[in-house]
Amino acid sequence: MAIRAMLYDADGCDRQVEPSADLLGTLTDRQLLWVDVHGGAEDDELASACEALGLPTGAIALTKDPQHSRGLRKCDAFLYAGVSALRFRSADEWATVRMHVLWDRRVVVTAHSKEVDAFTEFRAQERGESRIGELTADVLVSALLDWHLGAFFRAAEQIEGAIDQFDERVLTHDPAQALLDELVRIRRRIARLRTVLASQREVVYGLTRPGIAQLIGDAGAREFAVLAARYDRVRGLLEHAAELVHGSFDLHASRVADSVNAFVKVLTFGTVLLGAMGVIAGILGMNFQAGLFASGELGFWSVVGAEVVAATVALIFARRRRWI
Repeated sequence: MAIRAMLYDADGCDRQVEPSADLLGTLTDRQLLWVDVHGGAEDDELASACEALGLPTGAIALTKDPQHSRGLRKCDAFLYAGVSALRFRSADEWATVRMHVLWDRRVVVTAHSKEVDAFTEFRAQERGESRIGELTADVLVSALLDWHLGAFFRAAEQIEGAIDQFDERVLTHDPAQALLDELVRIRRRIARLRTVLASQREVVYGLTRPGIAQLIGDAGAREFAVLAARYDRVRGLLEHAAELVHGSFDLHASRVADSVNAFVKVLTFGTVLLGAMGVIAGILGMNFQAGLFASGELGFWSVVGAEVVAATVALIFARRRRWI
């Protein structure tokens, strides 16, 4: 388990501190404390961190109740949110991490079992002195959740890139290649991402409700309204990606149909050509006396040569007319 406590001081230096109940009692209106706990069992560690800070028992109870591990809850001046964050294993692979957020006006406590990319990126951007201490905890939480949604934007963009690559392969490669498995994998990625995003709905929209808006103030309410709009954009991106998958399937089906049609045209032309040659051979095989049949071997090869020439001319004509 690792605990990282950051005190943002608008009148002094932003610095790491040791979280304690005494520190909580000395916070001013221009200071903001963020305690981040990661590693181990996040439920127990979050509760331990809250107890170390001397938070009210009602707020601590929210972190221990498994029914509250998802969604938005309120206890006195404290708000609790449980969401699923994305943690990228590689450029295009990700896993979900449970993330807990508990805050009041000047304190934010977060807990997660593994490092969350959004928090790492937020700290990287806010290195050095900042004016975060002037903000309320509600605004800081909205910023953290905004970075959290940024991971969904990244995942959606990766999916759109995979769809573009699939479409390019469909257009440039043999349609007979098995490409549908790749499209199915993309579709499953979209479905999984939409499921994870849907689990955030209660938190994002709940923070914009009138009862919560009265608790967090005007600045926090504005930021959470922006967060809800950003959530809607992510959801729209994923819906668009699902539509792109349907379009990619139609493109693949069209390419396969074109390939089948081309094969059928070649087969039809070959059938007609062989049928014509069979008619000629059938006429020459009729059982009656004619001078043509007295030509012997020369006549036979003449007929074969004439058929070859006729077939060649027919093939050239068909190619020029783009029948085959």
